[in-house]
Amino acid sequence: MSRDDDPTNTEMVTTQATLREKVGIMLFERHDYAGASAEFTACEAVWSQLTARDATNTLWSRGRSMIANKLGDVKLALIGDSESPIATLIKSGALDLSKPGNLVKFLPKRPPAIVEAEDDRIVLDLMKVPAIANNAPLRRLIAVLTPVVNIRAIETDRDHIYVALKASPGGLPRAITALRNGV
Repeated sequence: MSRDDDPTNTEMVTTQATLREKVGIMLFERHDYAGASAEFTACEAVWSQLTARDATNTLWSRGRSMIANKLGDVKLALIGDSESPIATLIKSGALDLSKPGNLVKFLPKRPPAIVEAEDDRIVLDLMKVPAIANNAPLRRLIAVLTPVVNIRAIETDRDHIYVALKASPGGLPRAITALRNGV
């Protein structure tokens, strides 16, 4: 058996899980929900297997805590009057809000939880937030919720950020697997 075929080769197994997740995302974007669900379920099984080997391994737990969001219909407005360079760009319409990930990608002092940003997609890794990574019950809750709870909208006013959530039934197999495995 070669190193690439060895199921105990965690590097190879992790790569396979990541690839299955990417295929699942591609199938989901093509509206092949059954195919996407199968890929996500296979990916979840790999992360569950790895996590069962060592539940304290945050790298493996991380695979169960990623949230990828595609953003669309982004609107941006200034609160109050400002003459800052960014305010000028917003007022002129020069910012391309059709691809908010590109704006986030170049943020100075970007939060460590934002691990990828491109076009209309932003990927958050909740395990990069120490308060989450160091809290086992919260990690288990996130493993169950992330497959079925999606962000529908994010809005702000002067003092608050409002996050509107929606349920995604396509993620139920992954959530049930996480519940069964007691992750």
